[in-house]
Amino acid sequence: MRKHFLVGICLLLTISCFGQGKIDSLVQVGIRYHDNGEYDKAIDTYKLALKISPKSTVVNCEIALSYLYSGDNENTIKYSDFVIKQNQDNLLQAYIAKGSALDNLGKTKESIKLFNKALKVCGDDYLLYYNIGIDYSKINDAKNAEDAFIKAIQNKSEHNSSHYSLGLLESNIHNRVQSL
Repeated sequence: MRKHFLVGICLLLTISCFGQGKIDSLVQVGIRYHDNGEYDKAIDTYKLALKISPKSTVVNCEIALSYLYSGDNENTIKYSDFVIKQNQDNLLQAYIAKGSALDNLGKTKESIKLFNKALKVCGDDYLLYYNIGIDYSKINDAKNAEDAFIKAIQNKSEHNSSHYSLGLLESNIHNRVQSL
């Protein structure tokens, strides 16, 4: 009896490891498709992985990003929300994808609110501050945009896009010296 139990446990572990290996392989293929701009192929690959492991935060996050880049904001939000509700891994990426999708849909103030919530959940992150700065710039709130870009730079001084965006903002509000 004990021997059968141990064999059963070993079999379950083997199946589990095989399944995880298959998921990892599919994710890597999906990432290659995504990086090559073949978002539909990436999405199809991620859907195969979701059939094996529908609750995988990695797969749901990757499919959300491919939907974002393909311009399908509704599906970006759907898959990002799944990751956010799991409240485990890949939260930062899910918040950034969802916030970007909201902004793309013209819901910039909702995007700012989401990014600020993400700061509380995920902690200080330069990409959150950077995206908040971009959003504030879009709604012509220069002071909050400037504050956000400065916080992004304080979190990661080598993030070129934060420096560039801050310089553009300063130039647009006629602060020549600061824009340099």
